Amino acid sequence: MLAACSGNGSQLSTTQSSTARVTIEGSSLDRTSDRRSVIPPSLRSRVQHGAYPNWMKFGGDPAPEAGYVYVSEFYSNTINEYRANNQNNAAPICEITGPDGPQGIKVDRIGDLYTTYALGVATFGPNCGTPGVAYTDPIDDSDDVAIDGTTLYVSNLGDTGLTVSIYVYTLGDPNPLYQLFDLSALYPTALVGLGLAVDSHHNLFWSVRSQEFNNGFVLEFPHDHDGLGPAFILNATKIGTDSPGGILFDRADNLLLIDQNSRSIYIYAPPYNAPAFSTISLKGTSLYCAMGLNERRLYCLDYEVGSVDIYAYPSGTYIDSFTNGISRLDDPEGIAVQAPCPAMSRAKCGE
Repeated sequence: MLAACSGNGSQLSTTQSSTARVTIEGSSLDRTSDRRSVIPPSLRSRVQHGAYPNWMKFGGDPAPEAGYVYVSEFYSNTINEYRANNQNNAAPICEITGPDGPQGIKVDRIGDLYTTYALGVATFGPNCGTPGVAYTDPIDDSDDVAIDGTTLYVSNLGDTGLTVSIYVYTLGDPNPLYQLFDLSALYPTALVGLGLAVDSHHNLFWSVRSQEFNNGFVLEFPHDHDGLGPAFILNATKIGTDSPGGILFDRADNLLLIDQNSRSIYIYAPPYNAPAFSTISLKGTSLYCAMGLNERRLYCLDYEVGSVDIYAYPSGTYIDSFTNGISRLDDPEGIAVQAPCPAMSRAKCGE
């Protein structure tokens, strides 16, 4: 596996890119898999290849923010990093290649990147930095991650005849502590796991759907779970025959649930037992979105077009997009936001 950064213009310098370029000899990360993308086939090809819709804007953000945005592409086995303020549609500042089928990605408080792939979770330092701990998945079918203090949660797809599940790890230990209980007793229809998120009270939430790409809803695991349950179906989040996407929280613990079919994000207030109090209408179709650092921006990876679409939060007003280096044919799925370098050690960040 190779992590590489290129340097020109606004990109990292040649010296910086060489320090971020690393090869892991004999790593299990280079194994291949026959896993498939979780993007519903019926939602993949609405836009003609090479065409950009009339709504798409490049530039013009009245209040751009610092930081970085990571984008994962399932079929190209790449994760690219961009500057969050990318109004000139610049190329990625660096690229990670190698993890087989990256999907859900997250960044922790110190800037390390966590990406699911065919065999578990790979980690990298800030700005496509040095690879770190590789977390093993006994089922070899990881889809998304959530980080809560020193705890790592990893969900499994469950769409290849395997039981959908979540594994729980202590950060730094590549082997899981335990597995959350089999959901078949709670919901007998076979499920597919999608997005994971943790609220400020350490409760774990998981968006799931049936294996027919419909009947989506969110499950809650209370913070005192021990792997045996109980989990609760949040009935207010049921979206009928639509296919859900990822979930995320804002600082007020409002729950944001992506509906891929309706190109919408539904926002629920705690304790999430009432219908959504607000809806954000997306321009394209996304599986995952990420909150900006100051919660003024929402970044959604549009797999229908192959773009990062930026919205004001909480109003949902569309601002602009960037597309450079993103291909809709490669199923762009995961997106994560990293803090700017002044928020961490510059030596660690690579700037």
